[in-house]
Amino acid sequence: MSNSTSTAVQKQPLPSHKRYPLPNHEALKIAQAALDEIQALDLNANPIHFALFFEKLSKVDPAFAKEVEQALKFKAYNDDAAFKLFSELWTRMVQSMLPTEALENQLNKILQDVDTWFKQASGHQEKINTSIQFAHQITDNEKMHQVLDTLDNEVCALESDTQHLKHNIETSREEIQILKKEIVKANTIASTDDLTNIPNRRGYRTMLKNAMEHANENGQTFAFLLLDIDYFKKVNDTYGHLVGDGVLRYVAKILYRETKGRDYIARIGGEEFVILLPSTTYSAAIQVANSIRKKIENKPLKVKGSDKPLLLTVSVGIAMYQLGETEESLFERADKALYLAKESGRNQVKGEADL
Repeated sequence: MSNSTSTAVQKQPLPSHKRYPLPNHEALKIAQAALDEIQALDLNANPIHFALFFEKLSKVDPAFAKEVEQALKFKAYNDDAAFKLFSELWTRMVQSMLPTEALENQLNKILQDVDTWFKQASGHQEKINTSIQFAHQITDNEKMHQVLDTLDNEVCALESDTQHLKHNIETSREEIQILKKEIVKANTIASTDDLTNIPNRRGYRTMLKNAMEHANENGQTFAFLLLDIDYFKKVNDTYGHLVGDGVLRYVAKILYRETKGRDYIARIGGEEFVILLPSTTYSAAIQVANSIRKKIENKPLKVKGSDKPLLLTVSVGIAMYQLGETEESLFERADKALYLAKESGRNQVKGEADL
């Protein structure tokens, strides 16, 4: 429950027709409650607001529901904010219907099969040539030569056909390689935050899943850092959203530099970031978090048109991954630690041991 657009970990979003597996009586109850809230807030009862309030109340996607709740809680919910949230919701549902990962896996298999075929075909052809040469050396029989000549002709024809087939397959292979690169590029774009150029929520889910799998396979835990820019709404209200966007890019650059680009970072909410530190102890994670916090605190930003420097601080919550635990439980501990850091005065680092 951090004081931000906090984002819990969730499974891959379902396509729209499978997203709401609610019995009709429950769906009707939630729908009526959504309309009641829309009316109470004097909002236009359009499909955008209805969809967002239905998401909030049904909690089919806890992370997204929390985003809507936070926007309402901090009075940042309006028509513009609703449209952005709705666009994000729709994008996520559309992306979930694109079989990019399955297609990429299939392309990898095809490429592997093609490579194997090339190696086997080359080996068979070499053996045939060697056998023919050997046969020529051990006999002078005219009939045998005729048989060998016929075999030579057949082998030449086979080689010609094979070369033609190789050419066609190589052309297809090149096209597949290009398609594969485009898919990888599309996945990278879809997983990257266009403002800060670091992984977004989708990229975060992938890297967290990979980190958990690696930890469970190797018996090595990792540190999970949840970082939130203090009073970020005040920055936007005072200096405008362009300055706010600059602050987000600035913080992302610091996180990248301080983790040397090796560890995992992501922006998962409006002003909320995640850092994963593989094979890192709890005490070492505390040190890293405090180093980042001090770097940001000790470097005020100059704002064009303002005589006063912009003083930034961040709060950080830390949890250690416990082998075999769920994504949700890990995030919840870090989120509680972050909440404690904010309740304790902000510009602090708190860990699960402080809870």
